[in-house]
Amino acid sequence: MRDATRPNRPALFTPMLKTALVLCLLCALCAAAFGRDGVSPAGAAAAGGPGAQESLKITVEEAPLTGPFSMPQMRGGRLFLPLVSIARALGDAAQVDAAVRAVRVLRQTGVRADFEPALNVVRENGAVVLVLSGAADLDFPPQPEALMLPVEIVSALLDVAIHIDTAAGVVSVRRGKAASSPVSRAKRDGPLEIFDAEYDYGLDSYPAGFNHNLTLRADGRLFDGRFFFTGNVAGATGDGLASFNTGGFSFERPNGQRLKVGDVGVAGDLTFMSSMVRGGWAQISVGGARVSGFAGRAAGGLVEPAEFERPVSQATPEPDAGAPRRRRRIYDTRVAGAYLTFGGPGAGPRRSAAWQFSSGVMSFDGESRRGRLMTGGLRASSARFGLQADFGVGSFSGLQQDGVRVEGGGAAADVSGSLNLRDNLTVQGHYTFNSKSFMAAQAGGPASLNLKSFGVTWSPRRWLTASVSDTASSRPNVRDSRERFTTATFNVTPARYLSNVFFSHTQYRTAQVSGGSYTLLNASKTLSRWYLFANVSRIKGSGDTYRHAQVGARVRLRESDSLQVSQTFGGGGTLAGTADWMTQSLLSKRVSLGAGLGYGRSASSPLSVYERLNASVSLPFKQTLQVTYGHLQSGPQLHLSLRGPLFFRRRAHAEADLAAAELSRRGRVTGRVYQDLNFNGRYDAGADSPQANVRVRVDGNLSVLTDAEGVYRIENAQAGEHTVALDLLSVRADLTILGEDAQTVSLGGGFESVVDFRTARTGRVAGVVWLDTDGDGLRDEGEQPLADVRVVTSTGRDTLTNEDGQFVVGDLAPGAHVIVVDVKTLPEESVVRAYVAAAQGAKEAGGSLQVLVAAGAETGDVRFAVSPRPPERKQF
Repeated sequence: MRDATRPNRPALFTPMLKTALVLCLLCALCAAAFGRDGVSPAGAAAAGGPGAQESLKITVEEAPLTGPFSMPQMRGGRLFLPLVSIARALGDAAQVDAAVRAVRVLRQTGVRADFEPALNVVRENGAVVLVLSGAADLDFPPQPEALMLPVEIVSALLDVAIHIDTAAGVVSVRRGKAASSPVSRAKRDGPLEIFDAEYDYGLDSYPAGFNHNLTLRADGRLFDGRFFFTGNVAGATGDGLASFNTGGFSFERPNGQRLKVGDVGVAGDLTFMSSMVRGGWAQISVGGARVSGFAGRAAGGLVEPAEFERPVSQATPEPDAGAPRRRRRIYDTRVAGAYLTFGGPGAGPRRSAAWQFSSGVMSFDGESRRGRLMTGGLRASSARFGLQADFGVGSFSGLQQDGVRVEGGGAAADVSGSLNLRDNLTVQGHYTFNSKSFMAAQAGGPASLNLKSFGVTWSPRRWLTASVSDTASSRPNVRDSRERFTTATFNVTPARYLSNVFFSHTQYRTAQVSGGSYTLLNASKTLSRWYLFANVSRIKGSGDTYRHAQVGARVRLRESDSLQVSQTFGGGGTLAGTADWMTQSLLSKRVSLGAGLGYGRSASSPLSVYERLNASVSLPFKQTLQVTYGHLQSGPQLHLSLRGPLFFRRRAHAEADLAAAELSRRGRVTGRVYQDLNFNGRYDAGADSPQANVRVRVDGNLSVLTDAEGVYRIENAQAGEHTVALDLLSVRADLTILGEDAQTVSLGGGFESVVDFRTARTGRVAGVVWLDTDGDGLRDEGEQPLADVRVVTSTGRDTLTNEDGQFVVGDLAPGAHVIVVDVKTLPEESVVRAYVAAAQGAKEAGGSLQVLVAAGAETGDVRFAVSPRPPERKQF
């Protein structure tokens, strides 16, 4: 028997049956896709399976990354990315020092970031932005381009958002923040709209002095386009309290017009013309091509002396060797150029090409160098191969970076590519040629090295990956500068005994060293609460051989506490050890603390002990404070970082990551869901009740929950016709929709459509059905109730009577409802009369009954009297 006390929704049975059938079909498809091992191809890539490296490709700002070091790697279940290649694609400069195991990055914005595994931190302008554990076991090969770092470290060093889409097989690297929750209270009714504005302040204090810097960033909408702004002010001991360092403003319109002013990177499509310029850059679309032009000043190689290199008095203490030294670039070289680009990501609206060709000219003139240059570049990619080729020719004069004066014509070429011969076999090559007189506008550019490189990567089993590479290089203006490196690596993941084993051996020959080698072995094991690691290295040069070994362990004490210890053994009696404790569970997880203790000793230096403390505090209004204090042998060091938004938003703007062309095609749907208590058809604050946590959907895919005021806003909806509907499962069970639960709206680009939904508490109707044998409309003693009689309302609700003849029809909206009995469920040859209580006894209402339902109330004493049909009387 149906429960007569619950709302009846027979229409739900069909969707439930469909859902069950869909789930069965999905289970069958999953079983076929996953096979016996229960691992899908996408899951294998994520877990470090056979296609973990080869199936994933890297894109930087939506452009494929190509070259000999352009593929990700899986090591011990972690995804590693080539830092140097990604940094170059972004226009940043990355410096890797394998001897001291350190990485330094100079971004286009002028921000400096560094990573030292020994300290387990990533710093940005000296301020700690990421605290790590277990970073000391990372491999630092002699060739900088071969350095592979985990995703979290690459993201912090380059300030990029890295998204891994295993289904599409793409690791996407983009500057800026990924989009947040689609709710905003802003309206597009003015020329300026700021999506995000934030600051980042860092302070470093050393025994010899201090330096600090302030970075401001903002992005938003200006008229019909997108704008981005960044600026950096810095100061240091002996260099003034504050001075302008770098800054830039960029603007992009929907028609493809782009403008950049300030400190900007130009000619990124052409290797031999790309440089950092303090000036302006502009681009317009003409037919199927993009025309770009730029002018300004570049750093030709002259720099101001480091502040700590200035003469100091005997009373002034020596600076700490680990303190960063600020060098200010001098923009002494005038630069102007223009170029054309065909194809590529910007080939046209909503489309991109698998190839890109660029060609341009440039002129530069400065105190240290001058030249006229013509150059071209080709980019092509497919599922099997990637190619990047650049060529340049021109006339130059001045000083090269190595101090050699050149005069005359010069040419250069840079070609790199990769080819997947099979799914598990990839070959890579790189060739660079620079004549002695070839010169770039900016010192430190790519026109200073002749290089030949070839590599092969092979994964014969899901647990084994091997690679071999050979690189030979020389400098065109330096005699006896030939260098050659041959490297072989093996990455094994024997899950039964060890989680990961990595072996690398490099043979090298340079002008200074007739022959040498570098060997590294890393091993790790992951247990339920323990992580054990060990690494051994051997460096052999023309003279001595250096050996280094480290063992360590990390244990999870509690869910948020961990302890890591390590011990290092080196040649010549060198010993070093560290112990670090970290927690993230203080004050409702708003405070994270860490403390470390270490020591070092060698045959040439006495025992030294150092301590360090770090703390991260989440402040109100999404502000974050990070403090790191260390007491080293040279003295105390303090690093402080404070960052956060300049103005408080409960949620970030949903359009922060949209391009200008896409922004003009998007609109917003907003409205309110409320309980209309006074039934006047509109929301009255103080009288009506807003409904929170109700889900509103647009076309069934875009959705959002209402806030505490019952307000919802759905951003990024494409312009056009849309269906806006309430998710009925998220509406309170005692409420019903007044009117339609789905409405159609016409949304215009850049406009806002308002759709409100009224709700009210439901009511119900209760009564009884019985066999009225005497036909008086009263239920007399001995008259039997009728069970399983269907009672139906005019709004589609229905129910069945129970064994006592009683029924309840619930979930009814306030108002009038007509109630009838399904005659098919009555005994044969019977009639029914409906009665409702009145002030003067029972009132007959015929075979149907109109009942007024009040919100949150029950209308009772509804009676249906069923009588035998009287015999038909014939008249003659």
